[in-house]
Amino acid sequence: MVSCAKMSDVNSLVDKQAARIDKLEGQVAKIETLVNKLAKNVSVTNVEKTADGYTLSFSDGTTAVIKNGEKGDPGEPGEDGEDGKDGKDGDAYFSKVEIGDEFITITFNDAAATVVKLPLYKGSLGITSITYVPEYSDGVARIQYTTAESARLDAEFMISPAAAYKAVKAGVADKSVKVSMVYTTVKTKGETKSVAEIAPANLSFNDEFCIIKITNYPAAEFVNKTGSFAISVSEGEKYGVTSEFVFVESELVKCEQLYDVVAHGGHNRVQIAGVFKYGLSTTKCVVTWTPGDGRQEFPVERKVEEESFECIVADLAEGTYDFTVTTYDKDGNASDPTTVTGTSYGDAYASSLAVRPVASCAMDGDAVVIKFGAAPEGAVETKVAYTDADDAQKEAVVEGDVLSIESWKSTGEYTVSTYYLPEEGAIDTFAATSTGKFPDKHVKLVEKSGFAEIILDNDIALTAWAGALWKGWDGDKSAGNFAHSDNTNPKEFPFWYTFDMGQTCQLCKYVHFGNPTGNRIFDGGSLKSWEIYGRADYPADSSWDGWTKLVSCESYKPSGSPIGTNTQEDIDRWLAGEEFEIPVEGLPQVRYIRVKVLDTWCHEGWMLFSEFEFYKYE
Repeated sequence: MVSCAKMSDVNSLVDKQAARIDKLEGQVAKIETLVNKLAKNVSVTNVEKTADGYTLSFSDGTTAVIKNGEKGDPGEPGEDGEDGKDGKDGDAYFSKVEIGDEFITITFNDAAATVVKLPLYKGSLGITSITYVPEYSDGVARIQYTTAESARLDAEFMISPAAAYKAVKAGVADKSVKVSMVYTTVKTKGETKSVAEIAPANLSFNDEFCIIKITNYPAAEFVNKTGSFAISVSEGEKYGVTSEFVFVESELVKCEQLYDVVAHGGHNRVQIAGVFKYGLSTTKCVVTWTPGDGRQEFPVERKVEEESFECIVADLAEGTYDFTVTTYDKDGNASDPTTVTGTSYGDAYASSLAVRPVASCAMDGDAVVIKFGAAPEGAVETKVAYTDADDAQKEAVVEGDVLSIESWKSTGEYTVSTYYLPEEGAIDTFAATSTGKFPDKHVKLVEKSGFAEIILDNDIALTAWAGALWKGWDGDKSAGNFAHSDNTNPKEFPFWYTFDMGQTCQLCKYVHFGNPTGNRIFDGGSLKSWEIYGRADYPADSSWDGWTKLVSCESYKPSGSPIGTNTQEDIDRWLAGEEFEIPVEGLPQVRYIRVKVLDTWCHEGWMLFSEFEFYKYE
């Protein structure tokens, strides 16, 4: 007699069998997970017992759960008239978990009684994760090389938490913490791996982002291979935390190129400069340029991996060029070309430069003092070359607006050179120069303390607008201090004025200072043409009998611009005073001075000035 089971009982049996299969697959998956942790050199940082098993925390920041077996399923239905037998207990994922001092040992309840032994992490660093910070969007690390020996790997990893990062950094410094490279040279992140310690010289730290960086790490193992690597941070020999594995690819560069290439202009030449960063195979550098289709080769002798390189492309016509820089190794392999633009400077640039103007050069006691006008725009510095009292050649740098020289050769020539750099980083300076002559040491300023007015019958009065003749020797050259005739009642040219120097001497130079007011500079009643006369004896009357002409004076405007328009050069000359040499030979010594005015800049019959100086020869 055949017994038939109910369809509902059959369906229940099928469902329970499927559940058994799912549990078996889960068991296999757990074994694979733990084996993979071993392959990655990951250790267990925490073991937490739960109601139905254990939760394992790993040094790479992940967790795994293993569960106890559940209660067995009910027995299968028996034939009619007999109760079915009780089913067997369900299979546990593991049969035993043993936690030792250094390892946790898990024995799985599979047919092979698989045993997985995982190291326990007991370090003090407190690392929860070491995460790769990719340079490229695909997460792959890349190595460029010219030879296997030149291959270098750079990579960054973030250590969490921040306190652990600080502990690692301190440990590397005091050598209590070791950072190692864990790598495999197969195309998958498999079990075949090697471990090598990373030297501290190849490590750097970024405190802002808690990043440890591997720099310039020798990576010949990855040349022509696609492998993977991770880093392991360990304390002593037992405890370590390993990062995730990162795929790495290598790329051949036939010859190392010159990096960070710049061009610095010079005098009909350009310097090409850059940095070699990897490898030692480069033997020459070729520079080509346009316009002109030029080409020049330069030998390269590599000594250390990172070093600077410079070469000069000479004999270039003035102009701007596009340079292409290509390096070659001993086998003739070329690098990727690098282009840069540079400028060669020549006569056209040099002719545009101005020398710093000299406002005056005069004695001050035993020293000679050179006063300068404003430095031209773009000037780097100004120097003065001269001969000292012992006939030695000297050079002095002008600092500020005044240069005082203690030892100098009387009437000796000096050269003013103002230097320029045509561009930042230029390899040559350009100079604009001018020459001057030191005063004669025998020439001394006539002391003005003895000066006094003499008013003869037909002399012009210089008292208009609160002016006075004595203001011409009071040492005040300001705009409000002057000798001024009546411009409301002009005179016919010529007219004159007279004064006493208080001493008889041989005059050799006269300096005239016009009023510095803007509309009086080479303008208005400022003197344009006049004559200086002298005599030794007091004039008996207002006639010109007994007077000797010492010098004729003509005011000169450097720019030649129309009245009312003055360049800076015009203004500098005006403020410095107009000098006139008085011949020593053939002229008598004099005490009394008479100035005859022939014309003024406005060509009207009135005049003004601020100051004058006379020099004597001893």
